[in-house]
Amino acid sequence: MNCRPLPFRQLPHQPKLFLEYLDHFEKLKVFYVHPPAMAAVTREARKLDYPEERRAEVSSILREQNVALGVGEETLSNLERLENGAVAVVSGQQVGLFTGPAYSVYKALTAIQNRRRVDARRNSGGTDFLDGHGGPRSR
Repeated sequence: MNCRPLPFRQLPHQPKLFLEYLDHFEKLKVFYVHPPAMAAVTREARKLDYPEERRAEVSSILREQNVALGVGEETLSNLERLENGAVAVVSGQQVGLFTGPAYSVYKALTAIQNRRRVDARRNSGGTDFLDGHGGPRSR
């Protein structure tokens, strides 16, 4: 299958504000804290101050739930990364255009792709990122 990105401008009925946010952030920056760019995501992730006690508790709960579900080594490795300070990139699904099972897969793949983009910087001393889509990772 030949897949290619489709710019939001090519989709019908996109709100003007949304398109201006994507195309002309400078005009709207008084209303929004961050531009829609990977560099902004990475920069803000480095500033996160998530308490170690809360991180340990969340990691422990996720580990217990995932072990009970019989997850594989990759999930356990990702939980260890979370315990050690990785930032989780999490997405969800809301009702809208192109909803349904295919949209859930698309959102999950997009979260993974975005995490890989920013996680690539980890090798050069950047922030560690994990991906997720509304639930435990499959085996």
